[in-house]
Amino acid sequence: MMAFQADSPIANGTKRLFNFILTSYVQMIDENGNMTKTQTQSYNLEQCTISHFVEFDESNTYNKLLRDQLSDYQCLPLNYSLQIQGTYNSNIFQYGKIQVTICSSDDCYTSPELQQFEQLGYFNNSFKINTLILNRVPNLNMQSNYISYIYSDYYVQAKIGLETKTDVFLEQQQLSIEKSVIPGIKDLEVDSVFSLMDNKLQASSVFTSNITKVASFFIRLSQSEMHYYKQYYRFDELFSYVGGITQFLATILGYFILKYNQAGLQIKLANALYQFDMPEKKKGETVFSFESLVNKIFESLKSIEDVVSKFKTSAHRLITLTRLAGALKFPNQHVQQTDKVDEEIANQITLRLETQNDNLQSEKLQFSHESNQTFYLEQDKKKFLTLIIQLILESRKKLSFGVHFIAKQVSSSLKKNSKVNYQSQLFEKSRNMILRDMDILVIMSKVQEIEKIKHVIFNKTQRKVFNYLQKPVVCVKDKINQVKYDHNLIQNDLQHKRDDALRLTMSSKSQLGVRQKYNTEKKFKKLYEAYENLALSEDQDETEKIMNQRLLQLVEPTIQYSFNSLVEIERLTRQLRYNKKKRVATNVLKPKTFQIGSSNDIEEDGERNDDIDSFTLNGQKKDNLHKRSPQSLNVNRFKNFNNMQNSPRWLKDVKLNQVQSKQDLMDIEILF
Repeated sequence: MMAFQADSPIANGTKRLFNFILTSYVQMIDENGNMTKTQTQSYNLEQCTISHFVEFDESNTYNKLLRDQLSDYQCLPLNYSLQIQGTYNSNIFQYGKIQVTICSSDDCYTSPELQQFEQLGYFNNSFKINTLILNRVPNLNMQSNYISYIYSDYYVQAKIGLETKTDVFLEQQQLSIEKSVIPGIKDLEVDSVFSLMDNKLQASSVFTSNITKVASFFIRLSQSEMHYYKQYYRFDELFSYVGGITQFLATILGYFILKYNQAGLQIKLANALYQFDMPEKKKGETVFSFESLVNKIFESLKSIEDVVSKFKTSAHRLITLTRLAGALKFPNQHVQQTDKVDEEIANQITLRLETQNDNLQSEKLQFSHESNQTFYLEQDKKKFLTLIIQLILESRKKLSFGVHFIAKQVSSSLKKNSKVNYQSQLFEKSRNMILRDMDILVIMSKVQEIEKIKHVIFNKTQRKVFNYLQKPVVCVKDKINQVKYDHNLIQNDLQHKRDDALRLTMSSKSQLGVRQKYNTEKKFKKLYEAYENLALSEDQDETEKIMNQRLLQLVEPTIQYSFNSLVEIERLTRQLRYNKKKRVATNVLKPKTFQIGSSNDIEEDGERNDDIDSFTLNGQKKDNLHKRSPQSLNVNRFKNFNNMQNSPRWLKDVKLNQVQSKQDLMDIEILF
């Protein structure tokens, strides 16, 4: 629908000046190229009402204002359909022409009045011709498939004596609507609407001798044409769409799940392969866990060495005192010769009995002391072994993977100049080390080779020590912080050992081999038993001895230093047991009674006593250590027992008691 309105150049005019006429034309070109133009219809435009505009939306604010102005416009007749077809060079060209002329009817100005207006100069003034054109723009998202509105922005500037010509192009919009939603069933609906091409609205003016012709509007079809196709989602497409969305979401979610599982696997591998020098906050200071472990272990080693040192000192002091007491109680051999032989013999026998009992009591005291020391050493070894194992197990820090770790990772990546995330740094270093160490082809071949070598070279005990491989320590910093320690509390040798342990452990690399999880006290005790057997093994040739030493050197430095101290305690315990066993065997071979014999027998007895006391706790033979003075009596001072029986002198009553052996005295407990 179209409407036109022309402003009157005559001020205060009382009559209608212009007339609007619609004329339809058909232009045809035959086969010979002859062109014929035919006028088919001609109508005068009538005053506009709302009925002339289809789909007039009165709820629109602009349309409400426009409704009051419709009476000033001239519209095409109601129920009139304008037919347009083809273009100017088509075989059939059908278009419409709306011509604005000066009217000559009864309600218009007469010719004399028009001449008077011309003389007065009213026709020299230009005026506007306004248009209202119903425009439809396709919009397939709407139920009607297009939007309708009134285009009112176009007008032409006209002047009497100049004919203004304007081409109004309408572009056809072809709409194809597929309404079926069931696959295999088609329900196609075709519709056409015309849209105004405002970019082609151009006016041109020409001089004319006929002043009655003011303006002409040619309504024609545009050469361009638009096609639109609308189709509702079918059930199969809906399923495909839902499946595609689901697959997309699954892909996105799967990506994050893959990253989550990958990070979790890497953390699990890192916890299984490496140790972590995890920093902890203690009293406002950052303390690294491995450094703290080394400090605690070497403090414990200092206690162990103190125990060993005190034991050695007390053991030597006890041996010296007992032997000194025995020497003081030994009878003086320079006995004054009396006239009575029977009194001399009685005194000699009594002194020998007292001396023998005193020696046995001294040896019993020493034996009891060594037995108690053996028990205490074994208890101390077990206590220190349990303490060291607990320290090692408590220091095993692991990377944790959970919501807190993810939140810290995300916050660290988003924030700048934030706090140092040590766990994130350890995780990144661990991941790089895993990528470097986890070459599966190399690992499998090396594992097979090592397994063969282990079973060919090592026995079962050696394999237990060999299977313990230390884990490389992952640190935040390349060099661990060195903390000053009190040299009064830690000896220089322990300090050197601590530095060596830190240096060796921090520079260690991953080692190929079968790894066992040493995460319980029972496993560490089995490891210590194997370590102890290799360290104290005696029945071995030179090659096996060198191999055992190398195996022990491969153990982690902290474990090595800890176990060496415990092995030293075990070595002392075995030495005590050896001394005890040897003294028992020596006393078993002694007779429980003795005969009064010559000085040679007395000297042999003294030599046997020297043999018993000649071994120290270190298993070394010491010559003349607190050696008693030889029992040398003058042979002429004694008579043999047969002569004593023939002597007319009466002997004093002397009771020969059976002397208890050392084996018998073992049942008596002496507390000290």
